[in-house]
Amino acid sequence: MRTFILLLAVVITGFCFSKRCLKPIKSGVPTFKNAQAKLWYGYDSKKNQCVAFYYNGSKGNSNRFEYKEDCERECVKVGSDVQRSYTRKRRRRLTTTPEPPLHINGEVSKICKVSKSRS
Repeated sequence: MRTFILLLAVVITGFCFSKRCLKPIKSGVPTFKNAQAKLWYGYDSKKNQCVAFYYNGSKGNSNRFEYKEDCERECVKVGSDVQRSYTRKRRRRLTTTPEPPLHINGEVSKICKVSKSRS
């Protein structure tokens, strides 16, 4: 029974989307004369990918993300190449963070590792 429930949860999770992902991408209308449109990302359900578009500032909808990664995380179907690619990049970014420089008396010094010796 536990296996069935776990399997059901995995299947449901794979096919569930946020409602905002199901809405069409809308560029909206400018908020004032000479307003510049800003680059955003929206989910295109036909392509199963997040695409860039220019948002004018008002009367759009919630299928609008400032960062492509946020759009992919929320909308791209689990198991797709884009989702796996995002997860791989995110994991790599978290594991390869360089150490910050060591500041001594206001000057940047080389990073040194202190060996642990037993006294």
